[in-house]
Amino acid sequence: MNVTPIGPEALATKALSSTIDFAVARKGLDQARAQGDAAVSLIKAAADVGRASRAKISASPSPRETGSRLDVSA
Repeated sequence: MNVTPIGPEALATKALSSTIDFAVARKGLDQARAQGDAAVSLIKAAADVGRASRAKISASPSPRETGSRLDVSA
């Protein structure tokens, strides 16, 4: 079997290429993590709004609201 030795220039080029590949992959993972964190914070903010407004919702309309003077007796 004939195996050709790898020169130092080829080895350095391969190492640089590998370093760049890892940097690009890390950047992609960081971006995905940032998007995930943003989605979680939006969900938490929506839950906070729901909790804050739950006490303000009433089962019956106030006298000035639309639907307060409907005849619902049947």
